Amino acid sequence: MQSNEKRPKTMDLASLEPAARVKQLANFGAMVEVDPNVPPRRYYRSGLEMVRMANVYLAEGSLENAYMLYLKFMTLFLEKIRKHPEYVAVPSDVKAVNQAMLKEVMPKAEKLKQKLLDQYAKEHANYKEYEEKRKIAEAAKRKQEQEDAKLAQRLQADENRQDGHTTPHLLNAEEWAVSPSAPPVDGVLYPDDFASEPPRAPPQSYHPTPPLIPPSRPHDAGINDFVSPLVSERRLRQVVVPAGLLSRFLALAAPNTARNVELCGILAGILVCVYPY
Repeated sequence: MQSNEKRPKTMDLASLEPAARVKQLANFGAMVEVDPNVPPRRYYRSGLEMVRMANVYLAEGSLENAYMLYLKFMTLFLEKIRKHPEYVAVPSDVKAVNQAMLKEVMPKAEKLKQKLLDQYAKEHANYKEYEEKRKIAEAAKRKQEQEDAKLAQRLQADENRQDGHTTPHLLNAEEWAVSPSAPPVDGVLYPDDFASEPPRAPPQSYHPTPPLIPPSRPHDAGINDFVSPLVSERRLRQVVVPAGLLSRFLALAAPNTARNVELCGILAGILVCVYPY
């Protein structure tokens, strides 16, 4: 089982032995070829620039880049340049400057090699410690996953055993039923608009009431005598309206509703006084 954590490239290189890593750098430094069509003096000028860049890398702490450039310089002027067909035509003063620079570069390269070996040894030790911790963490993770899987199986088994039982609050459904608290609204009657006869209230639900304004009142009676019966009467009365009243009003209000304009209507009627026979 591999960890999903992405390890840096330096960690992968640290898995190599220190000597193997230094050998890789030496192989890169030896990759120098001399083109016989290029004048040798141009290689000598490039060598000066190569050493200058290596010194800059060394001052910045980039030991690997400095070491490879030093190796390229030594490989070029100790081995490769001598095979150039025009090598004998190179002035002696140019060769002398190059030889002096070689004497300066060789000890630097040797010191850099030792520093790199020490650095790689520390990185390799850290790598082995990291790998040991990673293996321990992965083993603990696998163990935890196994325990979680066993726990999930036990919970699933318990749930399967309880599938045949009914939830306690559903055993007596009648006790948990909720009855409506408001009585049905049946005080409004909707007769047929096209009935041949005027609608009448059902005999069993009709209870005649005395007139609100007694006809035998004298003309000089006070206003309170007429208002008091109206105010004191607070019972709900049956209202008879046409069955299509609501649909007709909605049809008339549809244009205003589409324009988000409110339309109000006034419901008017006639107070019917029924006297007992």
